[in-house]
Amino acid sequence: MHWGVEVAEDTFGKGFLYEEEYATIFPAVEAAANLCESIADNKANTASSKADDTPVTSIFLARLRNLQSQTWLRTEEDLVNVTEDQKSRLETVLNQSITVQKLPLPSLETKRFWTIDPIDGTKGYLRGGQYAICVALVVDQEVQLAFIACPRLPTSLSDSLATLFVAIRSLGVLEMSFSDGGHRRLGFGLRSSSQTQPILAESYESNHTDHQFSETFSRALNLSKETIRMDSQCKYGIVARGDAHIYLRRPTKPGYTERIWDHAPGVLIVEEAGGTVTDFEGKRIVFAPEAALSRAGGILATNLPTGHSTVLTVLQAIKHSN
Repeated sequence: MHWGVEVAEDTFGKGFLYEEEYATIFPAVEAAANLCESIADNKANTASSKADDTPVTSIFLARLRNLQSQTWLRTEEDLVNVTEDQKSRLETVLNQSITVQKLPLPSLETKRFWTIDPIDGTKGYLRGGQYAICVALVVDQEVQLAFIACPRLPTSLSDSLATLFVAIRSLGVLEMSFSDGGHRRLGFGLRSSSQTQPILAESYESNHTDHQFSETFSRALNLSKETIRMDSQCKYGIVARGDAHIYLRRPTKPGYTERIWDHAPGVLIVEEAGGTVTDFEGKRIVFAPEAALSRAGGILATNLPTGHSTVLTVLQAIKHSN
């Protein structure tokens, strides 16, 4: 898997905003994807955890420390002490010597921090389904830079597997092919208009979202196309590029609070493709420097010419009737 960093200039322009951060994180995303797939390809490995015994987050720690600015990190994976054997393998993947140390957690006053989910969709990864490597830079409670690498998701550019989505706020979103570096900008005006019937995407696992609620929602909107059930934030990616048009996530557990790393990259990917992401009350998602999102109750992402409000109205009617 390889992409050239230089292709970003075709979309974002030379000297684009957050170019240093992009150039620093891009190789880490690629290395993490390579590491995850190489472990999955090892048939002798019967891993029941995320990626062998090597914390994938360590790859990003090694890169983030190269940034000139002070770095805080909010991550899904707990970083354990890395052994010398693990460190040696990471150095082989990165092709450089590294020092692996924890980065500080952001405080409530932190204005700028990173959030990482090193393997989003663990169950999908282990069963041979979809998973994603998700990274976002948050500044003043808004995502500014986002990466979602989907090593098993076919690209819309060719028949090859593996897709990377990258977005920078106000500059757009880019889809890249892992294998050959092919790339294109995503957005309404750049999409085929042949698909007229909206398609719903939701979590594969029934304990991650309320499938019965989604069925009621689909009937209310007269959605005739089959729902796409998929692990990880790859769902945000397929909404951004138009394979699906609505992503619905309604927690199955009362009082469940969404986690920041499960949505931060995906929200920017969809927004920069021309879509909208809100909670079930129609409020924008705020990414404060805490692990939990400030509001629970569900996430709705749409990327439709008819807009977000029509779908939201139907959703709210169903929610309040239950």
